[in-house]
Amino acid sequence: MKCISPTTSITPDIVHTLYLGMLENLMDWVTSFLELHTRIDKQNQLWAFIPPYLGFARFNKPYSPVT
Repeated sequence: MKCISPTTSITPDIVHTLYLGMLENLMDWVTSFLELHTRIDKQNQLWAFIPPYLGFARFNKPYSPVT
């Protein structure tokens, strides 16, 4: 990759921080949207009943209390 210089490329730490910030904002928005439409209880029930999947652990807590 001749066109990319290691000194000017974005480091993984910056990208990781951006993704974490976007995810937090998205999850806050989804929670607010579900509360506005009184669907947060249904989301909590569905979240707890997601079946196990290969490489994906099953949740044992509802969606809202998870931080």
